[in-house]
Amino acid sequence: MENKKNVVIAILLIGVISMTIAFAAFSTNLSISGTADVSNTTWNIHFQNWALDTANTVTEGGITHQNTADYPTVNQLTQLVSVANSTKVENLNVTLNQPGDYVKYTFQIINEGSIDASLNNFTHTMTCESGKTCDHLTYTVECKDSQENNVLTQYSTLYKNGGLAYCTLQVKYNEQTNTGNTVYTQEAVSASLSANWQYIQKVDSNSGNSGQGGNSGSGEPGGSGQSSEPEVITPVIVNETADNTIFAYNSGTITGFKSGLSPLPTEITIPDTIDGVNITSISGSAFAGRGLTSVTLSSTLTTIGGGSFPGNQISGPLVIPENISTIEASAFAGNPLSSVIIQGAPTIGNNAFYGPNLSTITLTATEVDYGSRMSGGITNIPNLVIADSVESVAYRAFYGIKLNNVVVNADVINEEAFENCSITSVSFGNTVTDIKANSFYNNSIQTLEIPNSVTTIRTGAFANNNLSTVTLGTGVQEIAASAFMGNSSLTSIINRTGRAFNWCSVLADFSDQSNCTFETGTLGNVTITNQ
Repeated sequence: MENKKNVVIAILLIGVISMTIAFAAFSTNLSISGTADVSNTTWNIHFQNWALDTANTVTEGGITHQNTADYPTVNQLTQLVSVANSTKVENLNVTLNQPGDYVKYTFQIINEGSIDASLNNFTHTMTCESGKTCDHLTYTVECKDSQENNVLTQYSTLYKNGGLAYCTLQVKYNEQTNTGNTVYTQEAVSASLSANWQYIQKVDSNSGNSGQGGNSGSGEPGGSGQSSEPEVITPVIVNETADNTIFAYNSGTITGFKSGLSPLPTEITIPDTIDGVNITSISGSAFAGRGLTSVTLSSTLTTIGGGSFPGNQISGPLVIPENISTIEASAFAGNPLSSVIIQGAPTIGNNAFYGPNLSTITLTATEVDYGSRMSGGITNIPNLVIADSVESVAYRAFYGIKLNNVVVNADVINEEAFENCSITSVSFGNTVTDIKANSFYNNSIQTLEIPNSVTTIRTGAFANNNLSTVTLGTGVQEIAASAFMGNSSLTSIINRTGRAFNWCSVLADFSDQSNCTFETGTLGNVTITNQ
């Protein structure tokens, strides 16, 4: 087997730009004995037209030099903000290498919905990598309205049907001076940037209806003076039913709570049916920021929409039923989830379970294959558990996904399943029989115990780790070439199989080929014993 090249990965702090849309819709008083439809109202605020406004050279203090900043291209950034009604950006890694370097983007916020919106809150923060200071960096974000070029402030209006705000985002490495002369250093700083616009429905303070009348303030077309605080009222109705359900729904999609429901529950169970209609999906933003602490998902669900449950207090364990095939971006982001149990094999969108406390993902499907499905939805899993219901872990199932501790109870672990995953600890259940080629290649595993159920360890299975001790269970019959190659710290192998192996081949150590095949003995720095 050809040795794979070592890959050095420089991990920058993750920069996140997000726009949170909080939707409080018009007030409605209805006496309902059947179903009421309000179907012509839409809420659709998002980013568009990202562009890079960064020059290749910088002139500071009379000195011109190359702008050496590292940043995502517009195409990369556009892909990260393309989710409808959710303009969260992940992995915006910005590095400024010397004073004068800067990165600047321009973009727009557009209201393509049918409801006027009001800017309720705006925040932006910058955090620099550990051991570095942000003192030399300046981070600015500014938006102006489309008609009067006024800087947006709290309660500025973003009008329906195409209202625009024109925005810039810039981070700059400040000029450093010494006795009047510009001094450029080579101290690179990586920054994590965040920005958050929170919009709510604009309600005219005089009439109680949304529209372009009433007082307008800075950033609002149509007048001057101080804005009145917008009224936050009940959610839009799509369908209300005559039964006792607490949910509004439309054609099998739950869209949120019924209007006027008070108090809102903190624990909910999504039903299989409402009025005899199968519930198959939950719409985007349906339960965003609703104070939920627990949610039970129904077995009929197939889709969890983008931003369905963000900003709640759901702590888990959260169970994802096996019929769910799609979990869209940010579906459960911003919750204190500690544990998620995934019973099927859904496609998982960006930031689907993003949160500070997520420590364990448990997978129970018959075959586990997430390499092509995660799409950034789960990029860092401290503890991964593969349940004993799993028959096989597919080819490249977790390739390149950052893991730490892994427990595998599947029967078969296929080629490159956990390659390049930063694993430090792995344990196996007594159901595992076959560990295939390169399945744990290039990790950081330090000790390894192979259970008695394993019969075959294939080529490169544990190559390029940090192994110091390996214990082989009694059932191992075959260890292929280079299975433990590239473990320079390996000093001890406990061979409980009662079989002899070609250790020169297994360890890829051919320094002494006169005595390669034995049950117990010594090869180089490695001692093979039977206990």
